[in-house]
Amino acid sequence: MENMNKLNYASLEASKRLIDAGIRLDTDSYWATYLEEVLQSIKDAGKVLPSPYLVNKDSIHNKDLLSECKKYIPAPTMAEIWRELPEGTISMKANDRLYCYKGVVHSINPTDSLIDLLILIKKDERKEM
Repeated sequence: MENMNKLNYASLEASKRLIDAGIRLDTDSYWATYLEEVLQSIKDAGKVLPSPYLVNKDSIHNKDLLSECKKYIPAPTMAEIWRELPEGTISMKANDRLYCYKGVVHSINPTDSLIDLLILIKKDERKEM
């Protein structure tokens, strides 16, 4: 997935925010990361820590790429997040900002902006219950 535009995918941080908010999505791509204990042993050995990287869903199910030292975090695309938002939530403006729901959501990564919006909507939905 090296040639993919990473701005089309949620950042690892935004993907973790989705999980922390209790929002689980079935996505076509995942962030491949290493378990904390593996990272600590690499750090203790004085080696460079590996960066998380994007893999597609099929790669995770490929036995050659499965590893007990890795964990996979859903990396939704903008389209995958957009489908989760209630209709009429977003309106795009010429100045590249997303005007929506409760004010302005703006980020360097537009997918991360949509994730923050989805989290806000889900929190409000829970409050109304």
